Amino acid sequence: AFCTSFLRGPLRSGPTIKSSAQISSSLYSVHSASASDVNAGDAGSQRRHLLISARFNKPERMTFLKDVKKALEKRYVPVYMVDASPGQSFAMPTMAGLYHAKMMAAVCTDDYGQVTGARYETFHELRYAWEKALKIIPLRLCEQYPPKPPDEEGQIQNDFVFSQSLLYID
Repeated sequence: AFCTSFLRGPLRSGPTIKSSAQISSSLYSVHSASASDVNAGDAGSQRRHLLISARFNKPERMTFLKDVKKALEKRYVPVYMVDASPGQSFAMPTMAGLYHAKMMAAVCTDDYGQVTGARYETFHELRYAWEKALKIIPLRLCEQYPPKPPDEEGQIQNDFVFSQSLLYID
């Protein structure tokens, strides 16, 4: 039920994950398999957490991802998700989150990677993670993969980064 509203329409095929518990469990499995990648940053390294990268343009999406974050934290996974209140800038929290990230969970919705003009958006987060060779864990929550945002720049980058050889959580 949640995925249906999350994706703005009924699912004909595609994602099978239906709860924040299932997503956090899948992410935890990836984290456990590469625990040395995320746990307690390397000596002298600023990299220390898993960054959740997503378009927070819907209230139900924000609530869902906060639940995923809480579930991962209960399993002692160091997680970071930008949380700015109305009137606050999300520029520095986004930059700090990226700077300290060892891995990035890219929450692939239909509009993931879109160039919105905000400058602190999933397009730039994905580019930063790719250029810094961070481990990217795509969470497929869209029917078409890789995601095809409305702009061509986002489509090109998503097609390049989310290649056929990069496995995703579905």
